[in-house]
Amino acid sequence: NNVEYLAAGFTASGAPYYRASSSSVFIYWDPDCNGGGAPARWIADSDEPSTTASSDLDGDGSCTYYARIDSDDSSSPPLGTSTWRVVCSGSFIANDLTLALPSPPP
Repeated sequence: NNVEYLAAGFTASGAPYYRASSSSVFIYWDPDCNGGGAPARWIADSDEPSTTASSDLDGDGSCTYYARIDSDDSSSPPLGTSTWRVVCSGSFIANDLTLALPSPPP
């Protein structure tokens, strides 16, 4: 919905994380969202990620968030249109999300 995310910092793995300019929603890469061997993924969540933890960056001991896409690439969330798993009425559904770099100023 045309939400702008701004670079907010880096996590302990060196991956960047982003914060929505108009809300407290973060996008970050978590190598293991529950600390128990979950696949690496990019996550959209209301919890700001830890910059010191090596896994379970929101510290909740589970994989609870708004949306995710599995990825071993920690350098950037996938640009272009990709299918993310998004929470809708308590269940995960497949939803295409488009991420793009901001347009340069005129």
